[in-house]
Parts: sequence; structure tokens; C-alpha cells
Amino acid sequence: NRPLREFGFDSLGAVGLRNRLARATGRNLPAGLVYDHETPLALADHLSTLLAADAAPDDDGGGLHALYRKLALRGRMDAVESLCVGAAALRETFDDPAAVDAAVVRMARGDRGPRLIAFPPFAPVEGVIQFARLADHLQGRAELSVVSVPGFRPGEPLATSVRALVGALTGATRRTAGDEPFALLGYSSSGWLAHAVTAELEARGVAPEALVLLDTYLPDSMSPRLRRAMNYELVVRRESFAAADFTAITAIGSYRRMFRDWRPGPVRAPTLVLRPGHCVPGSPDEPTTDLEWRSHWPLPHSSGEVPGDHCTMVGDHAGSTAEAVWTWLHDTTSSRRTP
Repeated sequence: NRPLREFGFDSLGAVGLRNRLARATGRNLPAGLVYDHETPLALADHLSTLLAADAAPDDDGGGLHALYRKLALRGRMDAVESLCVGAAALRETFDDPAAVDAAVVRMARGDRGPRLIAFPPFAPVEGVIQFARLADHLQGRAELSVVSVPGFRPGEPLATSVRALVGALTGATRRTAGDEPFALLGYSSSGWLAHAVTAELEARGVAPEALVLLDTYLPDSMSPRLRRAMNYELVVRRESFAAADFTAITAIGSYRRMFRDWRPGPVRAPTLVLRPGHCVPGSPDEPTTDLEWRSHWPLPHSSGEVPGDHCTMVGDHAGSTAEAVWTWLHDTTSSRRTP
């Protein structure tokens, strides 16, 4: 009944255990398995249920997976989105935000600042594991919870609009925060979600204490060359796309298309924008040297730079990023509470 993290499991240990369990069970298990089922007993119950279920194996996307990969490496995100939107016609959808209960995973515990609530980006990477290393470095200082985006897991419906998706995430955020002070965090494209939920909460009179954006680009603001570099990093160098199934692929493309014309409006929450010091390497055949690659956020904000690139700032250099986030949050929220 004790949480696995109490036995010394960090993000790499969690993935290692997932890999061993996947081999033992013959099942395709998510990278965030240990975070979704925190104790050995809960994890055993979950695996027992999976093994007892007489269900067909997950659809790995088949031809859709291969087409997505080829188009992404060419930077043809317009074609990727059209492909995914068409395939998503096979999916169940929701228009009423109250009809969906977005899952929440608590990844770090601490009481030295506002509760931090994060959203995963629209990317072919397990949503929870994106924040695993940040959580390791925030452990004992700040509480970090991740609200999953509905539509990425088998059986979950897709939102029909930005309004429906933001409404569902806003409801989950309020339930997660309770009556405690909280701040929102977005990384990459989930910065759109964090900002949109901040605006919605402020309109409802429930204001977050702060908003943190980690290298968030506006929709469609990347050059084709930079987009190809980003996709090469995910699809080839890191092989993040290898485990994406039909459900995840259609969710990624559909939601990116949905936000294509979205632009952030003013919010009252103090905002921090952190950017990495380097661009992703991209393909050896098309290096990103001298490329205009830095993200731009059009609204008032504090800014900072951390080591690494777009991917490694939450990976190998997550310690520096977590320190920058926590220090700014602590200083900003403390000064606002001081009479």
C-alpha cells in the first residue's frame, strides 16, 4: 500500500519497471503506468484486470501511423491534420464539458508554494511521462498534478471544439485545486491549454495565482524547416512516435487543427515564459544552424532561459527548469501575499 516513489522510483525507474512488466505480460503498457497506479497493490490489481479481460489488442494505427510519420518528417502538418481529422470521424465525441471527467495524476508532493497543475502537449509522447523528471526535482517542494487531455486513451471521446475541451479541463482543474492556491503550467502546445484554462477560470472568478509556459509557440508560428526539425527529434531521434496508436494519432491531429486559429487573450495572472538556450538538432541532413527558432509569446510576461533545447529542457535539464519554475513561483506568489 506504500507509493512506489517511497522505494526510490524516479522517472527512469518508473519507465524501467513499465518495460519489464510489458515484457512479462505481453501488453503495450503506457510509460506513465507507475504514476497512474501508485502502489504495488493498485498496480497489481490493474494488471490483473488487463490480463483477465477478453479484449482485442489495441489498434496500432496501421497505415495511419506510417502516413503520419512520413508527412511529419516533411513538415506537412496541414496534411497530417487533415488525415487525422478524417480518421477521427470514426471516434466518439463530446460537446458537453460536464460529460467528461478528465483523469488527474499527482506526481509530486510538497507544500512550499502554490499547487502546480499541468497539461500534456498534443504530441506523440505519453502525457504524464512528459513531466516525470520535473516532478522528480519538485518533490518535497511543490505539489505537481497533471490533468490528462480527454481523447488520448482508448475509450475516451474527442472534444468537438476548443470550448468543449477547455471546459472539461477547467472543471478538472477546479476539482484538483480545491480551495488551495494553485498555478497552471503548460509545455509546448499545452501552453495553449494552460492559457485558455487560466482565462476561463478568471472569467468564472477563480483566478490562478500564476501561469507558467515552457517554450510555447503560437499555433502555426513555426517555419516549415523548424517544424521538420522538431518532428525529426520526436519521430526519429527519440522514437517517441513508435508507440502511438490510432487513438493518440487522431487526437494529436484533431486538436492541433482545432487550435490552428486560436490566439491568447489578456489574462491577469502573472506569467512566466521559459525558453531553452539551444534549438533542437533536427536531421543531420538539414541542420538548424542560424535558424530563427526562438518562441514568441505576444502578451506581457516575465521571461527566462534554461539549459537544453525544446525536448531536453524537460528531460536531461529538467533540474534547471524545475528550479527556475519553483524560484519564480515562490518569489511571485510570496510577494503578492505580502501586505
